[in-house]
Amino acid sequence: NEEMGLELPEGDYETVAGFALHLLGHIPKQGEQLRYKGLKLVITKMRGVKIEEILLTKEKPKEGYAASAH
Repeated sequence: NEEMGLELPEGDYETVAGFALHLLGHIPKQGEQLRYKGLKLVITKMRGVKIEEILLTKEKPKEGYAASAH
């Protein structure tokens, strides 16, 4: 979290995999994706019910959604 400059909320987990499990509410399948506040998490490797590897990327803000000050 701190190492990558992420803004993951405090919770009952200690790893990014634990955070993903918390958000999903179920054991994911390999290839499953989720998004959280501009982050995209892809479960890239599973071993049984354990998440072995997650690809985490910051998504670019979509154009046209910027707030304008009028």
